[in-house]
This record gives sequence, C-alpha cells and structure tokens, in this order.
Amino acid sequence: MASFITPRVNATYLDEFKTKNVRIVGQVTQVHGDNVVIDANGQVQLNLSPAVGELKVGQFCEIIGTVQNDLSIHVSGVQDFGDNVDLAVFNSLAKYSNKYHDLFYDPNTL
Repeated sequence: MASFITPRVNATYLDEFKTKNVRIVGQVTQVHGDNVVIDANGQVQLNLSPAVGELKVGQFCEIIGTVQNDLSIHVSGVQDFGDNVDLAVFNSLAKYSNKYHDLFYDPNTL
C-alpha cells in the first residue's frame, strides 16, 4: 500500500511545498462561501470543495490539501479540532518536523 506523505506546515513553510500535499492546523478567521482564511502563523487562503463541508469562524481545524502556486491550499480533507487549541504547539511541530525532516519524511518522495 502506498503512503500518502503530508508534511506538517504553517504559513511560514508554504513556499517550500508548492504543488505538494501538506497538513496545516489553524483557526478560521474568515468564511466567504468556498473561500476560507485561517490563521496558521500567518494568513492562509483555503479553497474548499463542496464535499469537504463547512467551516465556521473561530473553529480550529487540521487541513489536508495541495499548496497552489499562489500559496493558497486546495483542500481535500478537514478535521475539526474544536474551539480550544494552542497553535503554538502546532507551530513548533511544523518548525521541528521541517528542520529535522529526515525523522518525519523524505523530501525526495513528496
């Protein structure tokens, strides 16, 4: 079975993962139909497909999707994390999982 590799990122790392699948945790700050903005150590534009469902302002969630050339994310999956999350923990996870990527993923297989 093939693995689906999704490095953990925040807004800081999006430029390094253009056209790649990623996981990002953030808090929803704006919702305009299928266009959503989250705060993930910076603003990130999400493009939702109707199958993904609805997000609400204030909600924390983990997004799985593909980073576009404009650094927006085309969302393929969402996991609701509720309304009480310490984003500093996820920012640290993004920082160290990219700094020591050999422990988490092989960049050559992305």
